[in-house]
Amino acid sequence: MKKISAFALCVLTAACATTRDGGGKPPKTAESDNRPLAETIKEPVVMKDPRPLVTIMQDIGTLGDTVVHFGETVGGGFVVMKGIENRPVPPMNYQKTDYKKAVTEIAAATQCNVAEYPHYLFLYPQGYESLLGLSLSGRLDPAVAAKTAAMTFGADTPLYKALTLLSASMGTAILADNVLSEARTGAVTLAELPLGEALEALLKSARISPDAFQVESTPEYLFLYAGPPAPPRGTLIGEETLTEEDRAYLDTVIELYLPERPADTKQYAIPSGAATLGRVLDSLSEQLNRTVIAAPGMEDFPINPCALVNVRIRTALDLLIRQWPLPDFGYAIEGGQIIIRRNKE
Repeated sequence: MKKISAFALCVLTAACATTRDGGGKPPKTAESDNRPLAETIKEPVVMKDPRPLVTIMQDIGTLGDTVVHFGETVGGGFVVMKGIENRPVPPMNYQKTDYKKAVTEIAAATQCNVAEYPHYLFLYPQGYESLLGLSLSGRLDPAVAAKTAAMTFGADTPLYKALTLLSASMGTAILADNVLSEARTGAVTLAELPLGEALEALLKSARISPDAFQVESTPEYLFLYAGPPAPPRGTLIGEETLTEEDRAYLDTVIELYLPERPADTKQYAIPSGAATLGRVLDSLSEQLNRTVIAAPGMEDFPINPCALVNVRIRTALDLLIRQWPLPDFGYAIEGGQIIIRRNKE
């Protein structure tokens, strides 16, 4: 599956090599410290105001540190593009200062431009103006769009980790294919806002080009994938051979967590990196209550951490298999077992 990683480079916006700006201490990252859910997804009642008055003190630090500091002490909506998080921020001492004024001054000190949105301010360097056109307006199912989120992520958080945390906290399955999910977000703190706007901010921070991905959304799930638009794709092989019992089984609503179900789904650390399909087969079997096997040669296929909550079993299997950005794979039910294999075998 190395081709997947190589193709991922093509969906990120131009000049996507990470900028390493000197100065200051290294930024804190959610990716490195595996913070549990409660420390990463804020309870909505805690962060209501997107632009509270700013009272904050900080010695010299980095832009990424500053965003996390804002998230922990001030709140509001402050988003920084990936690649500029190490730019040094001079000492600051704000006392009941207008939010936009404080963020704009930080942007000036770090040589960033500021784009203003209803619920957040987005900092980016010259040359990345194309990111400003990224919009999910009208692309989400109304049931999904009605949900709200609040969050704080450190820079360099893998997109799959951010989406897993959102899925688990909101009870909605949100997943990206393997091309997009390896992208790293910038530093993000967001007060409670509509889910679509929260995802826009994450994608902008991760430098994902507006025309490089598609959105598939139903009342059951939200799926982000790279490439041109395509109709929703089922991956079940041989549906015509299913028994009524099999059909009823596939329509059972479940919660599926990979690589394994945590003891507490509201307080857990998301593992870093993909697991292999072979490694998660036991967990799949246990959570799906049927033996799941993989065809020979597929054991090493990557499965990123995910939380597929409140979905039917058939939907969960479709989304798992559609992580791989090739239409060559599916699953079949044979002899009471679920077999993940190529479409033509």
